[in-house]
Amino acid sequence: MNTETTAIKMDELIKRLFHLSKKPLLNLLNALYDDNLAETAQVSYGSTEFIRDDLVKSTADLFGEGSLVEKI
Repeated sequence: MNTETTAIKMDELIKRLFHLSKKPLLNLLNALYDDNLAETAQVSYGSTEFIRDDLVKSTADLFGEGSLVEKI
């Protein structure tokens, strides 16, 4: 398996992990932003496909929205 194929598989694995459970995403956000978001925070995922003004389709890896219920 070449490096590009491995990177694509890892990308798919990470995206799937974030969609299966919100805990890995909250842990990542807490680590990146030195925060302490509680597991009660609400996370929802939107569409990752967008049509630009010039009618070209763009696709994002992940598009999420969070709502902070409380900090711990």
